[in-house]
Amino acid sequence: MLEELKADVRQVREIARLKKECKKAKDKLITVLDDLEDAQNKYKNSK
Repeated sequence: MLEELKADVRQVREIARLKKECKKAKDKLITVLDDLEDAQNKYKNSK
């Protein structure tokens, strides 16, 4: 019983860690997409 609870706690911690990593990756992706959009707009405006 206790071991099962410990395993569950480990899983919950791992899920929380992965969620945090996903949020960081998502934020980076949004930044990259915003930068790409800015670059495309500059390119269009320079024509």
